[in-house]
Amino acid sequence: MNCFNCLTPNADDAKFCKNCGTSLYFTKTPKSPSDILLIVFITIGLIVNIGQFIIQQAFDNWYQAPIKYAISGAWILQCLSFILLPLAIKDTSLKTVGFILAAIWIIYGIYSNVIFLIR
Repeated sequence: MNCFNCLTPNADDAKFCKNCGTSLYFTKTPKSPSDILLIVFITIGLIVNIGQFIIQQAFDNWYQAPIKYAISGAWILQCLSFILLPLAIKDTSLKTVGFILAAIWIIYGIYSNVIFLIR
């Protein structure tokens, strides 16, 4: 087990770091930024979809009412949240591919929502 404070390798059953003396028993694994980005992405998707479901259940003609602008705005926010996925990728070549795919998805999502608003 490596010490989270100084990264010194220690025995797996060690309670304290042999280099700096930090307790190894109660140390927590730090959260990765990619984990946080993925949680934010999932949260945005969940909130948008639940909000959309509630609006569609509450309004009979939601697609004709002014509430369609709120739904479209939420859809656009959800499309923009796809940029968080390539940010979570650590490999740079895969990150580039991720940004390209996310950009295509965002352009498609915004385009389809603009078409929806025009109709």
